[in-house]
Amino acid sequence: LFLDAILAPTDRLIITGATRNVRTNESEPFSPCVDELLRVVAILRGGDEGIVTEHPLQPFSQEYFRQYASLQPSFSKTNAKVALGIAEAEGERRPQPFHDAGAVPPAIAELATVEITIAQLASFWKDPAKAFVRSRSISVWEDEEDDRDLDFSPAGLDDLQEWKVKDAIVREIVEGDGDLKAVKARLRANRQLPKGLLGDRVWDELKRAAKALGSSVRDNYGAVLPINSEMEMVMESYGFPDLKVKITGQLRLNKAGDHLLVWRAGKADKNKPNHAKHYIEPWLSALFAAQQSEEARLPTIFLNAEQPAPTTENTYPEVLSKDGELNEVLELTKRIQDLVAGYLIGRVSPLCYAPATSDEIAKHLAGTSKTAPLPLADAMAKARQNQWEPDQSGDNVMPGEGESEVARLAWRDTDPFANSVDWNDWVEKVAKPLRRWRKL
Repeated sequence: LFLDAILAPTDRLIITGATRNVRTNESEPFSPCVDELLRVVAILRGGDEGIVTEHPLQPFSQEYFRQYASLQPSFSKTNAKVALGIAEAEGERRPQPFHDAGAVPPAIAELATVEITIAQLASFWKDPAKAFVRSRSISVWEDEEDDRDLDFSPAGLDDLQEWKVKDAIVREIVEGDGDLKAVKARLRANRQLPKGLLGDRVWDELKRAAKALGSSVRDNYGAVLPINSEMEMVMESYGFPDLKVKITGQLRLNKAGDHLLVWRAGKADKNKPNHAKHYIEPWLSALFAAQQSEEARLPTIFLNAEQPAPTTENTYPEVLSKDGELNEVLELTKRIQDLVAGYLIGRVSPLCYAPATSDEIAKHLAGTSKTAPLPLADAMAKARQNQWEPDQSGDNVMPGEGESEVARLAWRDTDPFANSVDWNDWVEKVAKPLRRWRKL
């Protein structure tokens, strides 16, 4: 059919094709037939200049209405009005999107009791910007499976893809029947492993790393510790009505019953700020267990890929001793209330907290054995440079917390560091206590 199509014209041949992704606007290749035709035409003409004319994705692009533009002008009055509106709005500083300072979420305004699980609370504090965007009923692209994922098997795996494979292996060993052949087949069918011998090699390597952790977790698995906590929240200072909050969840004890047990399939280095988020869930588990009963005020074992077996290095202290004084109990309650308040506030407006950035601020405020404590402004500047928007010129530099799609959307048209008081407030309430619990 393609051969018939290119032989049919007598004057000129025009081929149109959509080669821009409708979601990302990134350029995508033509079909192999068109690519081959373009190569032949380029050889016959002695170059590829002028063969392909690229158009914008949207018909209201300003390129269709600029004087002396390289594209043929559009005569659509509707698209011209849209393009004009966009051009006039450029340069204006809009108010923060999706944010109404006087608004109270329906879940808070209409209900006397708000129910939150420990998993929801941990998910929020790992990425408050993502939680805020979700609360505005905006789809986060990471939450939806890419419809192109099943088109091709990967040639290699990045860190996140490797973590997913190891997590599936550990969960099968700990919670399933231990049928790793079925796990491998499922991952292959879902295009989460490369094909052929390369996939076998990747699987064997990741399985070796994950089996040690999975076996250790399984051998230490103990009873379930249910959490069911209720508290009265005084929210007047935040502009919310007072309400009752119910926290639920299930924690896991070790086999001896004298430690909480938490595990993660990936690495967890307590000294790295960008790993601070991995310690949020273990810390929250210890806080809520300690609040529930004296018997549950236990140390926490945190097993991970680097430390698959319980040691003193991955065992963290109880947040409150069994004979804790009244002021310590009140401090624990206040800590939990701050975490819940942050969760509620962060669903109304972006919260001035990000795990790695806030951890770095706390580190510089406290100083180290080699560096003196820094003033807040200098500590925030360091954290912004190292964790929020790191310099990408070096090798193996990961994108910062402020460079994610959700962070850009949540803080669009605003400077996230304009309010240093709020950043410092959440550093004091969350980042510093978390660092102390990590024995830093």
